[in-house]
Parts: sequence; C-alpha cells; structure tokens
Amino acid sequence: MFRKPNSPSPEAEAFKKFLIIEGILLLLMMLLLLFNASAGRKKRSDNLNETTPNYTSNLKNSSTEVSSVIGGYRKGYPSKCDTLRNDSTVRFFASNIDPLVLFKKALKLPENQWPDSQIVLEELDELRFFFIDGEEDRPRKSITYELVLPIEREKELANFMLQDLCRYFNVNAAIKEQETDCYYLVHEPSASVPLSKGGKEENNFEAGEGQRHFLRNSDISSLISYLNNVPGMLPVFDYTGITQKVDLELGTDPGSVCTLNSALKPYGMALKFFVRRMKMLVLSPASLPE
Repeated sequence: MFRKPNSPSPEAEAFKKFLIIEGILLLLMMLLLLFNASAGRKKRSDNLNETTPNYTSNLKNSSTEVSSVIGGYRKGYPSKCDTLRNDSTVRFFASNIDPLVLFKKALKLPENQWPDSQIVLEELDELRFFFIDGEEDRPRKSITYELVLPIEREKELANFMLQDLCRYFNVNAAIKEQETDCYYLVHEPSASVPLSKGGKEENNFEAGEGQRHFLRNSDISSLISYLNNVPGMLPVFDYTGITQKVDLELGTDPGSVCTLNSALKPYGMALKFFVRRMKMLVLSPASLPE
C-alpha cells in the first residue's frame, strides 16, 4: 500500500487521538474541581438592590444552594434581625444592624452578656465599628445582611455568617483569652452605703453633654452595664459587695473615669485599675493574599 508523502503514519494518528482524548479528560476534571469548590455557594454579592428579597417578608421556597448578600444601611427599613424557617430552607436576615452585634451572633456569644468593652480592635479604626454618636451613627455604620441555606445545613449558619462578615470588613475575628486591662468598682468598707430612698427605678445615662447624670433606686449592675458599653471603656467589674438598691449622683460625664471617680468619692467608691486574664472578641486586619 502506498501513502502520500506527507500523510501521517497510523501510529502518529493514534497518538494524536490519544492526546486529544487525554486533553478532554483533563479539562473535564478541572471543571469538576471548580464546580465542587463553588458548590453550595453560588450567589455572593455585596450589592444590595431592589431585586433582593424583602427583609421583612415571609420566607419563600429556595433552591438547595447557599446564598448570601451583604451591604450597608437601607433607608426605610427597620433595625431588626430574625431567623425564618420552612420545611426546606432557613433564612437569617438583618436590616440596619450594628455590625458588632452580627459578629457576636456569628461567634455564638451571649449578646446581652458580652459588652462592647470586651471587644478589641487591633490596628482597626473604632469609628468604623462603634456607634460613638448613638443612633446618629446608624445610617453611616449599620449593615444589612441576608443568608439563605438548606434546612439540613442550619448548624452551619453562624460559620457562613462569620465568613461573610470577615470578607466584607476584610478582618479576622476570634475569641482569645488574654491579659486585659480593666477596672474594678470598689467600695471602702468604712464608708456608708448610699442606700436608695425609694421611688421609681431610673437613670439618665443618655443625658446630653454637661447635664448631671444620676442613678436612682437601682442596682449597681445598672452602672456597670452602662460603663461596659461606653465606647473606648475598659472592661468594668463590680467588686463593691453592695447588693441593695442605691441612689448615686454621677457627675456630668460618667463615661470619663476621672470625672466619675470624683463623683463617686463621697460614697467611698472608685474605679481601680487592674489586669486580669479574660476572653475577648478580637478583630484584626485580614492578611493580604500573597
């Protein structure tokens, strides 16, 4: 049998077909790996718009994939968060929420028992996270977030939320036990206890600058709770031993340790500096990819 001078041999044709088949198989394997890497997390977006689900609507049926969307303040929406479920889907949503509240939820911390004073920002701007000016900061700093996942993966909800928050703010978040500067509120045993004269239980911690603050017919724990949520305050612990309700005049700036100690001095009380080992929520800048 004669072949044209330039026609390939049967062996060359067979080798060429082998390379083509091997290339196709390699391509299919790469596509499969990419699919597996992204399976269950197909939709991720930081651009909220009017086509995203209504954050106060009833839960609708969803596909089996996990999806999330995160963004800033949305005008006209209430400040709230909730978890909704049906037979196939669980949906967590938060609208116009303090980001630190969501970090606490994502790390499964007892929100009402984990004050802001137990949050450490390492090389991060506290103005980005803390509501220094109260509700006036909400339009500038709050976020809106939604996470939808299959009901059988509900145990992963907090982990997915933490991933999204860390990605959005470009931070790492972790609970660390460390030596921490703090204050103990103490009471001199020789000083009389400022017992309450009765009446309505009240305080005016939210009074404006320059106004005199007070605590009336209240537990010392009310003052401790307030101090632990003053931006920039170190953790404060009650070591007074006082269990009765008290009346206290707290001066014009109880968020200032110096001013508060001056106001507490007549009662034989003061904030004393200590160092103790305790658990803290630590936010730090995320490492940049190499």
